[in-house]
Amino acid sequence: LTKKSRGSCMKQEASKWFDNAGLELKGMPTEVMFNGASYIITEVLPPAVVTQVLWECFETNFRLDLTRLDGHLMPNDWKDDKLQLTREILIRDIFFDPLPMPEGSPGETTGGDFIIMKPVPIDMGLASPYWTV
Repeated sequence: LTKKSRGSCMKQEASKWFDNAGLELKGMPTEVMFNGASYIITEVLPPAVVTQVLWECFETNFRLDLTRLDGHLMPNDWKDDKLQLTREILIRDIFFDPLPMPEGSPGETTGGDFIIMKPVPIDMGLASPYWTV
């Protein structure tokens, strides 16, 4: 028996996951895209990009945590499809980036999505140096 390296095992697991999703894993990409800009993965990212990526990770995590908390506090609403959609719309209304409502839905827009579509264009919030009461 030969012992597989941890990296080899992880690559095999990733290949299974991509295969199950109908995608083909052809190897490691040489560049990644973020906010419309391309970055070579072997180069150090600019500090501003690192900050934006970290902020996006924290923000996305917060949005998903808030959704799970709502599911814990209002479990019966998350068991019914119509009530679940209502809860999701209420949570999305908290966020800044409005999305068009699906055709046939009441209202013209809903709040933001659980995934950040674009960074907030102004420095705002409790951590902002411009925050006032």
